[in-house]
Amino acid sequence: MGGHIEAGGGVEAIEVDPRRVRGVRTPHGFVAGSIVINAAGAWAGTLEGLPAHARVPTSPVKGQMLALGGSRAALRRALWVPGAYIVPRSDGRVLIGATVERAGFDVRVTAQGVHALLNAALRAMPALGDLAVTETWAGTRPGSADGLPFIGATALDGYFVAAGHYRYGIVCAPATGQLIADAVEGRGSCVYADAFSPRRFAELLSA
Repeated sequence: MGGHIEAGGGVEAIEVDPRRVRGVRTPHGFVAGSIVINAAGAWAGTLEGLPAHARVPTSPVKGQMLALGGSRAALRRALWVPGAYIVPRSDGRVLIGATVERAGFDVRVTAQGVHALLNAALRAMPALGDLAVTETWAGTRPGSADGLPFIGATALDGYFVAAGHYRYGIVCAPATGQLIADAVEGRGSCVYADAFSPRRFAELLSA
């Protein structure tokens, strides 16, 4: 479709003039663009170069998970249990997740996190206790102060945001992509446009 993907570079800052966005600065140089869409997840609120009225207050929400191997348990469907969810995979693994922690960008797997997940899973399914812990990992979800995502135009011309989806980013991705495309091309308006607007915290951020 004529697009260019620059993988592994990252954006160091967004370049703006007093009225509109100009592009992004990367480790490989400046990339000009009359439209910039910030879909940086938990890092969406940390990008440099933006005026206060165009920033969005995202915050990282840490989640730890683990995998058990060699499943012999009669588990066919994902389960939500108090304190965890349990997901069987076709390769025999059982995934257990996920903690919810306000820990900044710390993605260490901790003893307390693993204990909490295993304790919740084993209370619900004691048979899982015979399985081996084969993998642990942690990541960050993009949270927002009011629990709603940021989707749409900001007060800075040409600058759009698609972030703050917390744990629902994957399932909301098709709808978010459509809403952003509509916003960029000036088509229609979602009934939730005001609730999702990146401008809803602008006055607080500018104070």
